[in-house]
Amino acid sequence: KGFFVSTAISFQPENLTLPHSKFKNLRCYLDTRVIIDALGLRLQSGQKAAQELLNMLLAEQATLYCYEHTVTELRDIIKAYRNSLMNPKGRDTYNTLEHWDEQNYTIEQVNRYLTLLNKKIEALHIEIVPSPARLDSWIKGLKVEKFKKHLKAKVQYHSDSAYENDVLSVMGVMRIRNGYTSTELEKCEH
Repeated sequence: KGFFVSTAISFQPENLTLPHSKFKNLRCYLDTRVIIDALGLRLQSGQKAAQELLNMLLAEQATLYCYEHTVTELRDIIKAYRNSLMNPKGRDTYNTLEHWDEQNYTIEQVNRYLTLLNKKIEALHIEIVPSPARLDSWIKGLKVEKFKKHLKAKVQYHSDSAYENDVLSVMGVMRIRNGYTSTELEKCEH
């Protein structure tokens, strides 16, 4: 899926039928996995792919965002990794960050990274924005429960909070769009 998105982004500006297909009005809200990969906490191949995606978006004048709850989720992942270092016998392979394993990261290095996390995200040109308010009053008439069931069936979640964060992120973007849809990437706005 990432390959198809990056291909669409890289070839769209070359589309001769759309001579002004820059993304200057596109506000791209990034999920935890893209940011973790871009930060280089997992595999080097993932970091390269995520950075290429971010660079393409920025080159085409898109603006990058992530919600505060996404940063909280990143912090929780890093804290789980730290906890696995504190208790290596009970270490869960899910709570690993491959690049840090290769670099033999220490608990002190992880703590230092946690302190700098927001700055590291901002260094990727990603603006951290407040999480959307709970959307219960806004989502009347939308097929939220159907969406939630679809999401849970298609994505393997390791925690209920990660699932709830994804629902909140998607619904937040839907609220920002205010019902607007587009089949053209550079015109979808969010």
